[in-house]
Amino acid sequence: MTARAARAFVALLAVLWAVPAAGLGAEPAAAPPAPAIAVTTTASGISEAEEQLDWKVQASVADPLEAAIPRGGSATVAFRVEATRTGVAAPSRTGVRGEVCLQNYGAVDSGPLRVVARAQAVSVVGQLLDLPGASQTILPTPLAPGERACHPYELLFPPALTGGYRLVATVSAGGPPATVAEAAVPFALPGTPAVTRHDVGAELSLAASCPAGLSCAPAASGDIDLAEPGVVEVDVVVHNDGAACDVPLEVGLAARLTESDSGAARDAAAAAFPLSGPCPPGCALPVDHWSTHSGFTDFTPDRVGPLLPQSLGLPGGTTTVTVTGAGQALPILSFARDRANGINRLYAQLLAAKLNVANGTDAAAAAPALAAADALLAEHDASDWTAYPDKAGVVALTDLLAAYNDGLAGPPSCDAAEAAEPSPL
Repeated sequence: MTARAARAFVALLAVLWAVPAAGLGAEPAAAPPAPAIAVTTTASGISEAEEQLDWKVQASVADPLEAAIPRGGSATVAFRVEATRTGVAAPSRTGVRGEVCLQNYGAVDSGPLRVVARAQAVSVVGQLLDLPGASQTILPTPLAPGERACHPYELLFPPALTGGYRLVATVSAGGPPATVAEAAVPFALPGTPAVTRHDVGAELSLAASCPAGLSCAPAASGDIDLAEPGVVEVDVVVHNDGAACDVPLEVGLAARLTESDSGAARDAAAAAFPLSGPCPPGCALPVDHWSTHSGFTDFTPDRVGPLLPQSLGLPGGTTTVTVTGAGQALPILSFARDRANGINRLYAQLLAAKLNVANGTDAAAAAPALAAADALLAEHDASDWTAYPDKAGVVALTDLLAAYNDGLAGPPSCDAAEAAEPSPL
């Protein structure tokens, strides 16, 4: 180095010593404070099964009440309601549930956190292995300094062969995931599944129904709580306020069973047909009454058969019909299914009138019409109607007999006679 170069280098060193470079000798910047996260966890093994119970209900008549119910009287019809219950078991499930609790012991907010709860089983060689699918990720709300929060989890998995388990909860901070805390706790599966049963109970509501002229209600009111299947005996008290005489009275019971959990409803119904009281003696009954009391209608007795035989037409007439049985009487009383034929209508009204007379109704008011009808039907039958020269006369004669049978001419109708009688005390 020349003398000149040496002098320049010395001068440069002097300048550097006099003016230190920027930052040389400054204190290093302090690192930002970090959150301090602690984690704890609980774990309870679960072994659960469910059973869905399904209810059914049936109603029937226990006592159909053979005795008639007179007007103003009361009687009891007994019903039987049976509730049954069957169960369908759902597949059982095993796993673990609990909660992961986080505590921020630091001086700053935790920032975003990520928690993974996973179940592990002990292998046959003693290794801890994550159970496939038995993990749950939780994204907690950031924690303020000193704040604590717990988060529930539930993991389901099939039982492992060895029966040893533990739950591991790992907490990672935001940014590139980095584990900041971890906790593990052992657990065991219960030996016997806990069974949850749905729709164990039910509520049974009952309602009675009856036609006009009757009033009825179950003897016991209010809904019935069913804890177990069984049979409920229900008495329905029936009062005859003014029903027609000698007719079946439909007394119904409707049952609704409502399952306790699902609210599903099951309905059932049954009906009894007790008779109303007998008709008063000497009253008139219409054609329809005799047709429904010929022994071929459900729940209605045969009142026609005992009053036969009856002749429609004079004895020895070429077209006279002698009615000897209820089976022969029914089509006649039903107008032979041809109401447009005037002679069919005359047959029906004449037979009804003769049944009324045989039943004790005074025949005086109907005597002329009875004689005229017998004379006509001794020589003509339904096949003559189309060409019959005096259709108006047949209609008039039929109307006279109908008025007698309906209680409009002569003795009153049985309904009117019964209504006029004082009700029993």
